[in-house]
Parts: sequence; structure tokens; C-alpha cells
Amino acid sequence: MKPKIIYSLFIFLLLLSSCANINTDSTINVDYQPKNPAEIIIFRSAEPDWRFQVIGLVTITGGRYVPLETLYKRMRVEAGKKGADAIIGFNMEFTTERMPYTQFICSAKIPCYPVTYYRTFDYYTATGTLVRKMEEGE
Repeated sequence: MKPKIIYSLFIFLLLLSSCANINTDSTINVDYQPKNPAEIIIFRSAEPDWRFQVIGLVTITGGRYVPLETLYKRMRVEAGKKGADAIIGFNMEFTTERMPYTQFICSAKIPCYPVTYYRTFDYYTATGTLVRKMEEGE
């Protein structure tokens, strides 16, 4: 019975750490036709050789155990929803935060006293600028 509980807790924590938060901000008030995420190009260091218009920003945050491929896929999906052709200025950071929490230790022989522990949270943050290819005459 006890191994099942431990296994279930492990699966729950793994799923919890696999979640990704998504934030997209538009810089213009125009809705473009959605694009197929598979067609979205991510430029890590260069810019496209075609004329483009900036249409927004995308930020994806994922836990330590979220595969990088998942973050890239999520960025492409969000870019596609906004009608972007590419993501430029791609940046990825890894952050570790330590958060304190206090637990009170009590026993019958001594009075309760606080003990502070620290939890470590690791996550990735990927950001990029959404751009749309400008057509002839735009």
C-alpha cells in the first residue's frame, strides 16, 4: 500500500512541475489570420531577411522538468494564434529561487519552536518578439 502512495505522489509532483505558463502581449490592435505553428520560424540570433512588422511579444515559463522542445512548441502555437510568421529576439533564461517556509516543532518535553526551511524552485523563461512578414506595398 505504501509504495502506491509514494508512486502516486511522485507522478503528481512530476505533472505539477511540467506545467507551463504562457503570456502573450499584442503591440497592435489588429487581428491577423492564425498560422500553422509548424510554419513559425524561431530566430535565435539573426533576423529574417524579409521586411517585417512587430505584432507582439510572447513569454513562456516552464518548470525545470519541462522539455525545451515543449517550450518551443508552445511559443510557436501562441505565435500562430496571433498570426505571426516568426519569433525574433529569442531569449531563454534559467532561474532558481529559494523560498523560505516555517514549520513549528513541538513535543511534550519542550515548548514549540519555529524552524525555517527553504524550497528551491527552478524554471525556464523563454521570450521573443512576434513578427509578421510584410507584403509588397505595405
